[in-house]
Amino acid sequence: MPKQVLAVFFALYLIANLFNLGKLDFSYKEAKNAIISLQMNKSGNYKWQTVLGKPYFKKPPLGAYYTSILFKIFGENQWQARFGQFVFVILTALLPFILKNEFEGIDPFYFASIYLTTVIVLLSVNTYSLYPSAVFFLFMALIKVYFRQKNFEVWLVLAFLTLGLSAIFLFYVILLCLAVLEKNKELISIKEHLVALILILFLSLFGIALYGLNINSIHYLVGSFFLGFLESFDFKNYMGHLISFPFIAFFLLLPWSIFIKNFFRKYDTRLYRFALNGSIAVFFLMWILPFENYLILVPFFASLASFYKVNIDSFYLKLVAIFTIILISGAILFGYLFAKGSNYLILLIFSVFVVVFLYQLSKKYALEQYMYIVVFMICAKAAYSMVYVPYKASYMPDVSVYGKKIASIILKNKAKYVMSNNVHLDLLYYVEKESNLPIYIPQKSKGVLITQNKEVLKKVYGSEFSPYGVFYVGEY
Repeated sequence: MPKQVLAVFFALYLIANLFNLGKLDFSYKEAKNAIISLQMNKSGNYKWQTVLGKPYFKKPPLGAYYTSILFKIFGENQWQARFGQFVFVILTALLPFILKNEFEGIDPFYFASIYLTTVIVLLSVNTYSLYPSAVFFLFMALIKVYFRQKNFEVWLVLAFLTLGLSAIFLFYVILLCLAVLEKNKELISIKEHLVALILILFLSLFGIALYGLNINSIHYLVGSFFLGFLESFDFKNYMGHLISFPFIAFFLLLPWSIFIKNFFRKYDTRLYRFALNGSIAVFFLMWILPFENYLILVPFFASLASFYKVNIDSFYLKLVAIFTIILISGAILFGYLFAKGSNYLILLIFSVFVVVFLYQLSKKYALEQYMYIVVFMICAKAAYSMVYVPYKASYMPDVSVYGKKIASIILKNKAKYVMSNNVHLDLLYYVEKESNLPIYIPQKSKGVLITQNKEVLKKVYGSEFSPYGVFYVGEY
Protein backbone atom coordinates (compact mmCIF):
# COMPACT_ATOMS: atom_id res chain seq x y z
CA MET A 1 0.00 0.00 0.00
CA PRO A 2 1.48 3.39 -1.00
CA LYS A 3 2.71 5.62 1.82
CA GLN A 4 0.58 8.46 0.42
CA VAL A 5 -2.53 6.45 1.30
CA LEU A 6 -1.37 6.08 4.90
CA ALA A 7 -0.68 9.82 4.96
CA VAL A 8 -4.35 10.40 4.02
CA PHE A 9 -5.46 8.30 6.99
CA PHE A 10 -3.31 10.36 9.35
CA ALA A 11 -4.66 13.55 7.81
CA LEU A 12 -8.18 12.30 8.51
CA TYR A 13 -7.17 11.44 12.03
CA LEU A 14 -5.77 14.91 12.62
CA ILE A 15 -8.97 16.47 11.25
CA ALA A 16 -11.00 14.35 13.68
CA ASN A 17 -8.85 15.63 16.55
CA LEU A 18 -8.71 19.29 15.56
CA PHE A 19 -12.45 19.57 14.93
CA ASN A 20 -14.04 21.68 17.70
CA LEU A 21 -10.69 21.89 19.51
CA GLY A 22 -11.52 25.41 20.69
CA LYS A 23 -15.23 24.87 21.27
CA LEU A 24 -15.21 24.39 25.04
CA ASP A 25 -14.27 27.10 27.52
CA PHE A 26 -11.15 26.54 29.59
CA SER A 27 -11.49 24.25 32.56
CA TYR A 28 -9.85 25.32 35.83
CA LYS A 29 -6.49 23.62 35.12
CA GLU A 30 -6.47 24.84 31.53
CA ALA A 31 -7.37 28.35 32.69
CA LYS A 32 -4.48 28.37 35.17
CA ASN A 33 -1.97 27.67 32.40
CA ALA A 34 -3.66 30.10 30.02
CA ILE A 35 -3.98 32.97 32.49
CA ILE A 36 -0.24 32.80 33.27
CA SER A 37 0.54 33.33 29.57
CA LEU A 38 -2.18 35.95 29.25
CA GLN A 39 -0.87 37.92 32.25
CA MET A 40 2.63 37.88 30.78
CA ASN A 41 1.31 39.64 27.69
CA LYS A 42 -1.07 42.00 29.52
CA SER A 43 1.36 43.11 32.24
CA GLY A 44 4.56 42.95 30.18
CA ASN A 45 6.25 41.08 33.02
CA TYR A 46 8.19 38.19 31.46
CA LYS A 47 10.60 37.76 34.38
CA TRP A 48 8.41 35.29 36.26
CA GLN A 49 4.97 33.73 36.04
CA THR A 50 1.98 35.17 37.86
CA VAL A 51 -1.58 34.06 38.63
CA LEU A 52 -3.69 37.15 39.40
CA GLY A 53 -0.45 39.07 39.86
CA LYS A 54 0.82 36.62 42.48
CA PRO A 55 4.13 34.90 41.61
CA TYR A 56 3.66 31.26 40.60
CA PHE A 57 6.64 28.96 41.17
CA LYS A 58 5.27 25.43 40.84
CA LYS A 59 6.52 25.05 37.27
CA PRO A 60 9.28 26.77 35.27
CA PRO A 61 8.15 29.25 32.62
CA LEU A 62 9.00 27.67 29.23
CA GLY A 63 5.44 26.45 28.58
CA ALA A 64 4.05 29.84 29.57
CA TYR A 65 6.47 31.65 27.23
CA TYR A 66 5.52 29.32 24.38
CA THR A 67 1.77 29.89 24.83
CA SER A 68 2.20 33.64 25.33
CA ILE A 69 4.01 33.84 21.97
CA LEU A 70 1.19 31.89 20.30
CA PHE A 71 -1.32 34.26 21.92
CA LYS A 72 0.61 37.26 20.61
CA ILE A 73 0.77 35.93 17.06
CA PHE A 74 -2.52 34.11 16.58
CA GLY A 75 -4.84 35.50 19.26
CA GLU A 76 -5.81 34.62 22.82
CA ASN A 77 -8.21 31.72 22.46
CA GLN A 78 -8.79 28.12 23.50
CA TRP A 79 -7.96 26.65 20.09
CA GLN A 80 -4.54 28.23 20.04
CA ALA A 81 -3.61 27.14 23.56
CA ARG A 82 -4.69 23.55 22.96
CA PHE A 83 -3.18 23.25 19.49
CA GLY A 84 0.11 24.61 20.80
CA GLN A 85 0.53 21.44 22.88
CA PHE A 86 -1.03 19.18 20.26
CA VAL A 87 1.92 20.12 18.01
CA PHE A 88 4.18 18.09 20.32
CA VAL A 89 1.86 15.08 20.05
CA ILE A 90 2.31 15.22 16.27
CA LEU A 91 6.08 15.72 16.56
CA THR A 92 6.42 12.63 18.77
CA ALA A 93 4.43 10.57 16.26
CA LEU A 94 6.79 11.73 13.49
CA LEU A 95 9.99 10.89 15.40
CA PRO A 96 10.75 7.68 13.43
CA PHE A 97 10.85 9.81 10.28
CA ILE A 98 13.08 12.42 11.95
CA LEU A 99 15.47 10.00 13.71
CA LYS A 100 15.81 7.24 11.11
CA ASN A 101 19.04 5.76 12.52
CA GLU A 102 17.75 5.29 16.07
CA PHE A 103 14.36 3.98 14.93
CA GLU A 104 15.73 1.56 12.36
CA GLY A 105 13.81 -1.70 12.41
CA ILE A 106 10.25 -0.43 12.87
CA ASP A 107 7.59 0.79 10.46
CA PRO A 108 7.29 4.56 11.02
CA PHE A 109 3.64 4.64 9.95
CA TYR A 110 2.82 1.77 12.27
CA PHE A 111 4.54 3.55 15.16
CA ALA A 112 2.68 6.78 14.37
CA SER A 113 -0.68 4.98 14.21
CA ILE A 114 -0.13 3.32 17.59
CA TYR A 115 1.14 6.51 19.19
CA LEU A 116 -1.64 8.77 17.90
CA THR A 117 -4.53 6.38 18.49
CA THR A 118 -3.33 5.81 22.06
CA VAL A 119 -2.28 9.28 23.11
CA ILE A 120 -5.52 10.92 22.05
CA VAL A 121 -7.41 8.78 24.55
CA LEU A 122 -5.19 10.26 27.26
CA LEU A 123 -5.72 13.81 25.99
CA SER A 124 -9.47 13.70 25.35
CA VAL A 125 -10.49 15.18 28.70
CA ASN A 126 -7.96 17.96 29.21
CA THR A 127 -6.08 18.83 26.05
CA TYR A 128 -4.25 21.89 27.24
CA SER A 129 -1.64 20.70 29.70
CA LEU A 130 2.14 20.95 29.61
CA TYR A 131 2.65 17.19 29.45
CA PRO A 132 2.80 16.76 25.63
CA SER A 133 5.77 19.14 25.31
CA ALA A 134 7.45 17.79 28.45
CA VAL A 135 7.06 14.18 27.25
CA PHE A 136 8.51 15.09 23.84
CA PHE A 137 11.57 16.74 25.40
CA LEU A 138 12.04 13.87 27.86
CA PHE A 139 11.73 11.21 25.18
CA MET A 140 14.20 13.06 22.96
CA ALA A 141 16.69 13.32 25.85
CA LEU A 142 16.39 9.59 26.59
CA ILE A 143 16.81 8.66 22.92
CA LYS A 144 19.92 10.83 22.59
CA VAL A 145 21.59 9.56 25.77
CA TYR A 146 20.72 5.93 25.04
CA PHE A 147 21.76 5.74 21.40
CA ARG A 148 24.48 8.38 21.15
CA GLN A 149 25.57 9.14 24.72
CA LYS A 150 25.79 12.82 23.72
CA ASN A 151 23.75 15.85 22.66
CA PHE A 152 20.99 15.10 25.19
CA GLU A 153 21.65 17.89 27.67
CA VAL A 154 19.72 20.55 25.71
CA TRP A 155 16.63 18.32 25.59
CA LEU A 156 16.90 17.58 29.29
CA VAL A 157 17.15 21.30 30.07
CA LEU A 158 14.06 21.96 27.91
CA ALA A 159 12.17 19.24 29.78
CA PHE A 160 13.21 20.81 33.09
CA LEU A 161 12.13 24.28 31.94
CA THR A 162 8.73 22.84 31.04
CA LEU A 163 7.97 20.49 33.93
CA GLY A 164 10.46 21.37 36.67
CA LEU A 165 12.30 18.89 38.86
CA SER A 166 9.70 16.24 37.98
CA ALA A 167 11.36 16.00 34.56
CA ILE A 168 14.83 15.51 36.06
CA PHE A 169 13.49 12.89 38.46
CA LEU A 170 11.73 10.98 35.67
CA PHE A 171 14.74 11.15 33.37
CA TYR A 172 17.24 9.76 35.85
CA VAL A 173 14.97 7.08 37.30
CA ILE A 174 14.20 5.75 33.80
CA LEU A 175 17.85 6.02 32.75
CA LEU A 176 19.04 4.25 35.91
CA CYS A 177 16.56 1.43 35.25
CA LEU A 178 17.84 1.10 31.67
CA ALA A 179 21.45 1.04 32.92
CA VAL A 180 20.68 -1.65 35.53
CA LEU A 181 18.56 -3.83 33.24
CA GLU A 182 21.19 -3.71 30.49
CA LYS A 183 24.24 -3.59 32.79
CA ASN A 184 25.48 -0.52 30.94
CA LYS A 185 27.29 1.94 33.24
CA GLU A 186 28.11 4.31 30.37
CA LEU A 187 24.54 5.59 30.34
CA ILE A 188 25.14 7.17 33.76
CA SER A 189 28.87 7.94 33.73
CA ILE A 190 29.24 10.20 30.67
CA LYS A 191 30.35 13.79 31.31
CA GLU A 192 27.33 15.39 29.57
CA HIS A 193 25.28 14.61 32.71
CA LEU A 194 27.40 17.08 34.65
CA VAL A 195 26.99 19.69 31.91
CA ALA A 196 23.19 19.25 31.96
CA LEU A 197 22.95 19.51 35.75
CA ILE A 198 25.17 22.61 35.83
CA LEU A 199 22.96 24.25 33.20
CA ILE A 200 19.84 23.38 35.19
CA LEU A 201 21.35 24.72 38.42
CA PHE A 202 22.44 27.93 36.67
CA LEU A 203 18.98 28.49 35.17
CA SER A 204 17.36 27.80 38.55
CA LEU A 205 19.59 30.34 40.30
CA PHE A 206 18.98 32.80 37.48
CA GLY A 207 15.20 32.41 37.93
CA ILE A 208 15.54 32.94 41.67
CA ALA A 209 17.68 36.04 41.12
CA LEU A 210 15.06 37.54 38.79
CA TYR A 211 12.42 37.37 41.49
CA GLY A 212 14.61 38.02 44.50
CA LEU A 213 16.22 35.76 47.05
CA ASN A 214 13.44 34.70 49.43
CA ILE A 215 11.82 31.50 50.61
CA ASN A 216 9.08 31.50 47.94
CA SER A 217 11.53 31.53 45.06
CA ILE A 218 13.15 28.32 46.35
CA HIS A 219 10.20 26.61 44.64
CA TYR A 220 12.29 26.83 41.47
CA LEU A 221 14.68 24.35 43.04
CA VAL A 222 12.17 22.24 44.96
CA GLY A 223 9.76 21.91 42.01
CA SER A 224 6.15 20.84 41.94
CA PHE A 225 6.70 17.08 42.05
CA PHE A 226 7.96 16.76 45.61
CA LEU A 227 5.69 19.39 47.16
CA GLY A 228 2.65 18.34 45.14
CA PHE A 229 3.08 14.67 46.00
CA LEU A 230 3.49 15.33 49.73
CA GLU A 231 0.61 17.82 49.90
CA SER A 232 -1.85 15.56 48.07
CA PHE A 233 -0.78 12.22 49.55
CA ASP A 234 -3.63 10.17 50.98
CA PHE A 235 -2.93 6.60 52.12
CA LYS A 236 -6.38 5.28 51.19
CA ASN A 237 -6.24 6.77 47.70
CA TYR A 238 -2.67 5.54 47.28
CA MET A 239 -3.66 1.93 48.11
CA GLY A 240 -6.51 2.22 45.64
CA HIS A 241 -4.05 3.42 43.01
CA LEU A 242 -1.76 0.42 43.62
CA ILE A 243 -4.69 -1.93 42.99
CA SER A 244 -6.28 -0.12 40.04
CA PHE A 245 -3.29 1.21 38.08
CA PRO A 246 -2.49 -1.97 36.04
CA PHE A 247 -6.12 -2.14 34.88
CA ILE A 248 -6.25 1.61 34.15
CA ALA A 249 -3.01 1.45 32.14
CA PHE A 250 -4.30 -1.54 30.17
CA PHE A 251 -7.55 0.27 29.41
CA LEU A 252 -5.89 3.55 28.43
CA LEU A 253 -3.49 1.81 26.05
CA LEU A 254 -6.28 -0.02 24.25
CA PRO A 255 -6.70 -1.10 21.51
CA TRP A 256 -3.01 -2.06 21.32
CA SER A 257 -2.43 -3.44 24.81
CA ILE A 258 -4.84 -6.27 24.06
CA PHE A 259 -1.95 -7.84 22.12
CA ILE A 260 0.49 -7.44 24.99
CA LYS A 261 1.22 -11.18 25.13
CA ASN A 262 3.12 -10.76 21.84
CA PHE A 263 5.33 -7.92 23.12
CA PHE A 264 7.82 -10.07 25.00
CA ARG A 265 9.33 -11.98 22.10
CA LYS A 266 13.09 -11.48 21.99
CA TYR A 267 14.44 -9.03 19.40
CA ASP A 268 18.16 -8.49 19.54
CA THR A 269 18.18 -4.78 18.70
CA ARG A 270 18.97 -1.74 20.81
CA LEU A 271 15.69 -0.09 19.92
CA TYR A 272 13.75 -3.13 21.12
CA ARG A 273 15.65 -3.21 24.43
CA PHE A 274 15.14 0.55 24.83
CA ALA A 275 11.39 0.24 24.18
CA LEU A 276 10.83 -2.85 26.35
CA ASN A 277 12.98 -1.82 29.32
CA GLY A 278 11.79 1.78 29.09
CA SER A 279 8.14 0.67 29.14
CA ILE A 280 8.77 -1.55 32.17
CA ALA A 281 10.63 1.24 34.00
CA VAL A 282 7.94 3.85 33.36
CA PHE A 283 5.11 1.47 34.23
CA PHE A 284 6.56 0.58 37.64
CA LEU A 285 7.59 4.18 38.33
CA MET A 286 4.06 5.45 37.73
CA TRP A 287 2.65 2.54 39.70
CA ILE A 288 4.77 3.30 42.77
CA LEU A 289 4.73 7.11 42.46
CA PRO A 290 1.44 8.15 40.79
CA PHE A 291 1.79 11.08 38.39
CA GLU A 292 -1.08 13.24 37.22
CA ASN A 293 -0.83 12.13 33.60
CA TYR A 294 -0.21 8.76 31.94
CA LEU A 295 1.05 10.31 28.71
CA ILE A 296 4.69 9.48 29.44
CA LEU A 297 3.85 5.76 29.01
CA VAL A 298 2.89 6.16 25.39
CA PRO A 299 6.18 6.75 23.48
CA PHE A 300 7.87 3.71 25.03
CA PHE A 301 4.79 1.57 24.57
CA ALA A 302 4.35 2.70 20.96
CA SER A 303 7.96 1.93 20.05
CA LEU A 304 7.64 -1.50 21.69
CA ALA A 305 4.36 -2.30 19.95
CA SER A 306 5.82 -1.17 16.61
CA PHE A 307 7.87 -4.37 16.38
CA TYR A 308 4.71 -6.41 15.91
CA LYS A 309 2.07 -6.29 13.24
CA VAL A 310 -1.29 -7.16 14.71
CA ASN A 311 -2.68 -10.52 13.66
CA ILE A 312 -6.42 -10.55 14.27
CA ASP A 313 -8.82 -13.39 13.67
CA SER A 314 -11.54 -12.58 11.11
CA PHE A 315 -14.18 -13.01 13.83
CA TYR A 316 -12.62 -10.17 15.86
CA LEU A 317 -12.35 -7.99 12.77
CA LYS A 318 -16.08 -8.43 12.22
CA LEU A 319 -16.62 -7.62 15.89
CA VAL A 320 -14.61 -4.38 15.50
CA ALA A 321 -16.68 -3.49 12.41
CA ILE A 322 -19.98 -4.13 14.21
CA PHE A 323 -18.84 -2.16 17.26
CA THR A 324 -17.80 0.75 14.99
CA ILE A 325 -21.23 0.77 13.31
CA ILE A 326 -23.01 0.71 16.68
CA LEU A 327 -20.75 3.46 18.08
CA ILE A 328 -21.20 5.83 15.16
CA SER A 329 -24.94 5.12 14.84
CA GLY A 330 -25.37 5.74 18.56
CA ALA A 331 -23.34 8.97 18.35
CA ILE A 332 -25.38 10.23 15.39
CA LEU A 333 -28.67 9.41 17.16
CA PHE A 334 -27.40 11.02 20.39
CA GLY A 335 -26.36 14.14 18.44
CA TYR A 336 -29.73 14.34 16.70
CA LEU A 337 -31.64 14.05 19.98
CA PHE A 338 -29.51 16.06 22.39
CA ALA A 339 -26.84 18.18 20.65
CA LYS A 340 -27.84 21.64 19.50
CA GLY A 341 -26.68 21.98 15.90
CA SER A 342 -26.05 19.72 12.92
CA ASN A 343 -22.69 18.23 13.89
CA TYR A 344 -24.24 14.75 13.79
CA LEU A 345 -24.65 15.20 10.01
CA ILE A 346 -20.98 16.16 9.69
CA LEU A 347 -20.07 13.03 11.67
CA LEU A 348 -22.22 10.91 9.33
CA ILE A 349 -20.63 12.38 6.19
CA PHE A 350 -17.13 12.09 7.66
CA SER A 351 -17.63 8.46 8.75
CA VAL A 352 -19.14 7.43 5.41
CA PHE A 353 -16.19 9.02 3.60
CA VAL A 354 -13.69 7.15 5.80
CA VAL A 355 -15.47 3.81 5.33
CA VAL A 356 -15.87 4.23 1.55
CA PHE A 357 -12.22 5.25 1.26
CA LEU A 358 -11.22 2.11 3.18
CA TYR A 359 -13.49 -0.08 1.05
CA GLN A 360 -12.07 1.24 -2.21
CA LEU A 361 -8.54 0.70 -0.94
CA SER A 362 -9.31 -2.90 0.02
CA LYS A 363 -10.16 -3.59 -3.65
CA LYS A 364 -6.73 -2.45 -4.81
CA TYR A 365 -4.43 -3.35 -1.91
CA ALA A 366 -4.13 -6.01 0.72
CA LEU A 367 -4.73 -3.87 3.79
CA GLU A 368 -2.74 -4.57 6.91
CA GLN A 369 -5.05 -5.46 9.76
CA TYR A 370 -3.97 -2.62 12.02
CA MET A 371 -5.57 -0.18 9.56
CA TYR A 372 -9.02 -1.41 10.69
CA ILE A 373 -8.17 -0.44 14.25
CA VAL A 374 -6.93 2.95 13.04
CA VAL A 375 -10.20 3.49 11.17
CA PHE A 376 -12.16 2.57 14.30
CA MET A 377 -10.15 5.09 16.35
CA ILE A 378 -10.62 7.78 13.67
CA CYS A 379 -14.39 7.29 13.81
CA ALA A 380 -14.39 7.14 17.62
CA LYS A 381 -12.44 10.37 17.89
CA ALA A 382 -14.67 12.01 15.26
CA ALA A 383 -17.71 11.06 17.35
CA TYR A 384 -16.10 12.63 20.42
CA SER A 385 -15.05 15.84 18.61
CA MET A 386 -18.09 16.32 16.40
CA VAL A 387 -20.92 15.28 18.75
CA TYR A 388 -19.86 15.03 22.39
CA VAL A 389 -17.85 18.29 22.48
CA PRO A 390 -20.67 20.42 20.96
CA TYR A 391 -23.12 18.65 23.29
CA LYS A 392 -21.05 19.68 26.32
CA ALA A 393 -20.64 23.19 24.91
CA SER A 394 -24.38 23.60 24.33
CA TYR A 395 -25.45 22.41 27.79
CA MET A 396 -22.61 23.75 29.92
CA PRO A 397 -22.68 27.45 30.84
CA ASP A 398 -20.64 29.63 28.48
CA VAL A 399 -18.24 31.16 31.00
CA SER A 400 -16.75 33.46 28.35
CA VAL A 401 -20.09 35.31 28.05
CA TYR A 402 -20.14 36.08 31.78
CA GLY A 403 -16.50 37.14 31.56
CA LYS A 404 -17.33 39.59 28.77
CA LYS A 405 -20.19 41.10 30.76
CA ILE A 406 -18.00 41.62 33.83
CA ALA A 407 -15.30 43.12 31.60
CA SER A 408 -17.86 45.56 30.11
CA ILE A 409 -18.66 46.86 33.63
CA ILE A 410 -14.94 47.40 34.24
CA LEU A 411 -14.43 49.21 30.92
CA LYS A 412 -17.57 51.30 31.38
CA ASN A 413 -16.13 52.69 34.61
CA LYS A 414 -12.68 53.28 33.02
CA ALA A 415 -10.78 51.20 35.52
CA LYS A 416 -6.99 51.24 35.39
CA TYR A 417 -6.21 48.79 38.18
CA VAL A 418 -8.33 45.64 38.49
CA MET A 419 -8.26 43.13 41.36
CA SER A 420 -10.08 39.99 42.41
CA ASN A 421 -10.19 37.88 45.54
CA ASN A 422 -11.78 34.97 43.67
CA VAL A 423 -10.29 31.67 42.51
CA HIS A 424 -12.48 30.94 39.48
CA LEU A 425 -9.66 31.32 36.99
CA ASP A 426 -11.73 30.08 34.05
CA LEU A 427 -14.04 33.08 34.51
CA LEU A 428 -11.28 35.56 35.33
CA TYR A 429 -9.30 34.51 32.24
CA TYR A 430 -12.11 35.78 30.00
CA VAL A 431 -12.52 38.94 32.12
CA GLU A 432 -8.84 39.72 31.70
CA LYS A 433 -8.85 38.88 28.02
CA GLU A 434 -11.84 41.13 27.22
CA SER A 435 -10.89 44.04 29.48
CA ASN A 436 -7.27 43.99 28.23
CA LEU A 437 -6.20 44.70 31.81
CA PRO A 438 -4.17 42.41 34.08
CA ILE A 439 -6.03 41.27 37.20
CA TYR A 440 -4.24 41.22 40.57
CA ILE A 441 -5.01 39.93 44.04
CA PRO A 442 -6.40 42.71 46.30
CA GLN A 443 -3.87 45.37 47.34
CA LYS A 444 -4.09 48.23 49.82
CA SER A 445 -4.08 50.75 47.00
CA LYS A 446 -7.40 51.77 45.50
CA GLY A 447 -8.79 50.07 42.44
CA VAL A 448 -11.70 48.13 41.01
CA LEU A 449 -12.42 44.80 42.69
CA ILE A 450 -14.26 41.78 41.30
CA THR A 451 -15.71 39.92 44.25
CA GLN A 452 -18.60 37.80 45.47
CA ASN A 453 -18.55 39.60 48.84
CA LYS A 454 -20.48 42.82 48.31
CA GLU A 455 -19.68 44.07 51.82
CA VAL A 456 -16.00 44.78 51.05
CA LEU A 457 -16.88 47.33 48.33
CA LYS A 458 -17.19 51.04 49.04
CA LYS A 459 -19.23 51.57 45.89
CA VAL A 460 -20.86 48.99 43.59
CA TYR A 461 -20.50 49.71 39.85
CA GLY A 462 -22.52 46.71 38.73
CA SER A 463 -23.11 42.99 39.18
CA GLU A 464 -23.36 39.90 37.02
CA PHE A 465 -24.85 36.51 37.75
CA SER A 466 -22.61 33.56 36.81
CA PRO A 467 -22.59 29.76 37.25
CA TYR A 468 -20.51 30.39 40.38
CA GLY A 469 -22.94 32.91 41.86
CA VAL A 470 -23.22 36.69 41.71
CA PHE A 471 -20.08 38.72 41.06
CA TYR A 472 -19.97 42.36 42.08
CA VAL A 473 -17.69 44.96 40.52
CA GLY A 474 -16.96 48.12 42.42
CA GLU A 475 -14.59 50.47 44.18
CA TYR A 476 -12.35 48.77 46.70
